[in-house]
Amino acid sequence: MPGYSRHVDFAFSSTLINAFDPCSTITRKRQWQLNSDGGPDPFVPVKRKRKQQQPSSLTSQQKVLNAQGEPAAAVETSVDSLSLMRELEALSGQALFERLVTLPLPQLDYVCQQRKDTWSQDHIMDLCNALSNDTTCSMTCISALVRHVIVPNVDSLQKRVFLTSVTEHIPERSLLDGLVIPMLPELTRPRVQILLKLPLTPTSRASLLRAVCNNSSLKPWSDALLQLIERTLSQQPLLTTGISSDVATVLVNEANLQILLVLTSKYGQLLVNQQLLDSVETKAQASQQVLKRAVLGQVMSIRKRLGI
Repeated sequence: MPGYSRHVDFAFSSTLINAFDPCSTITRKRQWQLNSDGGPDPFVPVKRKRKQQQPSSLTSQQKVLNAQGEPAAAVETSVDSLSLMRELEALSGQALFERLVTLPLPQLDYVCQQRKDTWSQDHIMDLCNALSNDTTCSMTCISALVRHVIVPNVDSLQKRVFLTSVTEHIPERSLLDGLVIPMLPELTRPRVQILLKLPLTPTSRASLLRAVCNNSSLKPWSDALLQLIERTLSQQPLLTTGISSDVATVLVNEANLQILLVLTSKYGQLLVNQQLLDSVETKAQASQQVLKRAVLGQVMSIRKRLGI
């Protein structure tokens, strides 16, 4: 073409590129001139750098805790628990329980729960031996150990050696709180016979009755539980104290005639003092059980003896 110059075309292209390239010398010079003239600051997009994800040192259990929105304290507790579990893996037998009895209750519950499928009847002896050498473990912690270790293996207490060891080395209160009361919801007649072999004092027997009467989830009472209540009331020495008015009321309202017969034959004065004799008579009259006449006979005997 006439007047066409390849050099001119190249110069025009360079000028066009420099006009739109923010990194070009010309553009930067113009930008500097605008800023120096006091004009408004131009909008310059800022490209943010993505933060590189740091490699996580959290364990899978900690990640679960974080995902659930648990506070940092929960994660720290988890770390402590995992460290404790690793420490206990190296221990067994009596040495394991000698370490367990030194733990605070939350850690003790955690460890026992994690190992719940591993406790065997052999561990009962290990627990008893460890307790015989320790005098500082709290009653609450001992009750927790009994609940976790002995309850799943309670059938082994049918053997004299296990029963003797348990009653010699485990405090009575821990046997009640850790063994007897936790077994009430799923009590069976064979296990009632085991519990009746425990040498509970009248105070503990009264506490057992209160626990039964105050637990509405146990109602209606099973045959096995009724048997335990009846035997608890019948054992010598009798419960001259500890049966409060509310407990006696529940016993009268919920019990069968077998228990009412025990109450009328052994606790007549208690029924009179707590004004429950009429309730016993009314319930017996409405019953069709064989013991109906026996209970009514005891009620009549109480009225005659006390001149009511």
